[in-house]
Amino acid sequence: MAAKGAACRPPRTVPRKVQPDPEVGEERLRECQWEPAAKLVIPQDWRSGVYLAKLTAEKEKLQSYAIFIVRDDRPSDFLFQCSDTTWAAYNRWPDFFSLYDDGTPPHDWYVGPGVRVGWDRPYGKYRQILDAPLSQGSGEFLLWEFPLAFWMEKEGYDVSYLSNVDTHSDRKGLLRAKAWLSVAHDEYWSLEMFNNVKAAVTRE
Repeated sequence: MAAKGAACRPPRTVPRKVQPDPEVGEERLRECQWEPAAKLVIPQDWRSGVYLAKLTAEKEKLQSYAIFIVRDDRPSDFLFQCSDTTWAAYNRWPDFFSLYDDGTPPHDWYVGPGVRVGWDRPYGKYRQILDAPLSQGSGEFLLWEFPLAFWMEKEGYDVSYLSNVDTHSDRKGLLRAKAWLSVAHDEYWSLEMFNNVKAAVTRE
């Protein structure tokens, strides 16, 4: 959800602080309970969309992204759902901790029980067969959703953006559009998501 408030811009420089490496929890869960380094209040005039903040270390010049979705509640022609639950499932941060990693060398694909993933961590490289450096910090957005989003914006379509979590928790909100789009690699659904989309199709 986009926070609403007075217009502001994030600081160009934020204090640098080494945050603790989270311990490996139950079922290999890694949760980064870090202190916030910066805060951004979304201005009222920002359009719904997927936003990438580019982060650069002043000394080392290493770069990564932070990604967030700004939603609105207006009627629109299209609702574009980003597949952030799938992003979380395939996120390997900090190295081999996706839903498809069990910690057993040589870190081949694993499909089975005993693994959990959470939201409270950065996006590391996407867990796939091919190397995907564009996924560093941006989930899978640049790999999968971006081309269609770019084309729709370029062609002037009326698009509003939301996440899997919005589809999960806001059934009535799905009725504000003429069409709802499940884009690209969107494979992790809750039962509530299924029921809410089914109700939207029948306009319940």
